[in-house]
Amino acid sequence: MNILYAKTVLYVYPNIMNIVKQIDEVVEKKALSSMDDYSPCLVQCEKISEYTRQKINFLILKRVCDRIMSKLSDEEKTLLEYKFFKRKKREEFDGFDFSSRTYFRKQIRLAEKFARLLIKGGIKEENFAEDYLASEFMRDLYKRVGEQEKLIRKNKSAAEKAAAAVLAKHKIATGEQTDPTEKFFCERNVLWRDKRSQ
Repeated sequence: MNILYAKTVLYVYPNIMNIVKQIDEVVEKKALSSMDDYSPCLVQCEKISEYTRQKINFLILKRVCDRIMSKLSDEEKTLLEYKFFKRKKREEFDGFDFSSRTYFRKQIRLAEKFARLLIKGGIKEENFAEDYLASEFMRDLYKRVGEQEKLIRKNKSAAEKAAAAVLAKHKIATGEQTDPTEKFFCERNVLWRDKRSQ
């Protein structure tokens, strides 16, 4: 399951009402300045109609997210608040261990759960692009979340390779049986580090 769109929704959720307010302001300005706009009336109406459609979509998204939030436990809400909403200071999260592997696993499971609940609420990945990525800031946010995910995967892959190299080096040092690729990988990694430190 691709949870990129769910994470994008989580980042935007606390600000949906601000977005709706901004859309209202844009619509009002467009309507008031329509006399100064020399484009055909139909074009102006279509622009206003598109802004109104976006507003309705965001209100639907807010309603679905509110329902999802009501189904989550206090711990899950705290995890989302810390990672995505960022409305509270770090000091307000006393008692939570945000550096352990368990925390990161919980965040992954919670994002997947949120994505499943979004689908149940009618916000599917296929419709997300059509309904929400029409606005530039949502496209930018979605792109940033995607880049962040790629970076996390890349760092995880590098960490796994480094751990494998350490394990292989330990096996070589202790005389344990290793397969030839492990030995090659370890030796190559050590050589690369030596060259880099020079």
